[in-house]
Amino acid sequence: MNIRSSANDLFDALDGHYVSLGARTWRIEISGIFEQEGSNWVQLTLQGAPAHSVAVKIAPLDTATEVVGALLSWLKDPAKSSSRVLHFE
Repeated sequence: MNIRSSANDLFDALDGHYVSLGARTWRIEISGIFEQEGSNWVQLTLQGAPAHSVAVKIAPLDTATEVVGALLSWLKDPAKSSSRVLHFE
């Protein structure tokens, strides 16, 4: 992924938007999009009840839809570990 060319697109597509699961809704606030040890990550806060601070691992061709899909999959059971979503306490 050329993180410099796609970071703005991901930021624009995700920051300030909402995700819902069941009766719960969270507002996405992007903290950063970065590369670490050869992997690309979107760090964000899900503002809602409860709030979550997470990083989502992104693949080179991932779109905002795939990032939201990873978040929703993780939100179904946030206690379960995920290879794509890191939860910060």
